[in-house]
Amino acid sequence: MRLRSVLRKIELERFKQAPIVAQYSSLGSLSLKYLKGEFLESLSASKRVCLKSATKPKLELIWPTMEQVRTSLEGWQGGN
Repeated sequence: MRLRSVLRKIELERFKQAPIVAQYSSLGSLSLKYLKGEFLESLSASKRVCLKSATKPKLELIWPTMEQVRTSLEGWQGGN
């Protein structure tokens, strides 16, 4: 909620058509309800002010491949 209140104060007019892009190392603990609800609402707060509508922006999620996790600094343990 704090992030949402901060973003509402920032006008990002030039990014109003851009998707919301987030990176995760694991999606196991994030539910679809949370991602499409609280998470997207918070990250799109400024965009919704710019759009002045109830339209939600597109959400794109990026996460590492198994190979990237395996060869990362923490290896498989870092993916837990």
